[in-house]
Parts: sequence; C-alpha cells; structure tokens
Amino acid sequence: MPVFVNKVEITDDEVFAEMQYHPAENVAEAQYQAALALTIRELLCQEASRLGITPPVEQDDTELAREYLVNSLLEQEITVPTPTEEECERYYQRNPSIFRDQDGNVVPFAAVRESIAEYLQEASEQQAMKHYVKILAGQASIAGITLERATSPLVN
Repeated sequence: MPVFVNKVEITDDEVFAEMQYHPAENVAEAQYQAALALTIRELLCQEASRLGITPPVEQDDTELAREYLVNSLLEQEITVPTPTEEECERYYQRNPSIFRDQDGNVVPFAAVRESIAEYLQEASEQQAMKHYVKILAGQASIAGITLERATSPLVN
C-alpha cells in the first residue's frame, strides 16, 4: 500500500528499493522501517522547499539533492547547546559503571570528558530531530503509515 505525505505519493516500488537499508527480523518490519524513513525524508524535503531551501543548481542527482535539502534544513532549524563541563561531570558521576577500564578501575573524568560531551551532544541532536519530525508530522496530512505527531511545538 502506498504512503502519501501531503498528497505526494511514496510508491511501493520506492519502499521496496529502500528496504535494503533496513535489515529486520522479517519482511514486514523491513517494509515498515523503509516506509517510515521515506515518509520522514519526504516531510523534511517538503519543509525545506516551503522554507525556500534549494539544492545547488549543478545538482542533478535526485538522491543527492534530497540529501542536501534534508541536511540544510536540519542545520538551519535544529540547534542544541553544547554540553557544559557541569553536565558532562554530572553524567560521569551518575554512570560510574560505564567508565571503568578492563581491570575494573574507574577512568579519570579528564580522560573521558570529550567522549561524554560528544555523546551528550549527539543525544541532544537526536532528541531535537525526533521532536522536529513530530512537529512536521502534526502539521502534515499523512496516509498509509502511522507517524507519531506533536500537537504543540513545545518540547515535552
């Protein structure tokens, strides 16, 4: 069954082609994950177009153009603060079992501070991206797949 995002169709053939990138325990799960990924990409591309983001003129590869739109949109619309020293230290203190070497000794904070900051930054970006997609889904007309939607732009 095809999926529609604001009247733009994502065909079964597109979903089947995308399935190779979504290994799963069964075909139905791979098909769902592929359809979900294509739905999210279409939402993001439509929002990029709405905001006037366009790929470079010389870009004639459709996949690269879509990738450019999505990346440009996310760069423009999603910003998260850099984790502070205190936040990194708090994470380190709350998760002592993670920061042990092979002999069971606690690794000093200074040795893992950068890794913690990168992890916290990535986690914040992922959370912001998920929320942004929920907002876009809440504003869109989507048929053929269920997508979690936000009814408010406020972060929960």
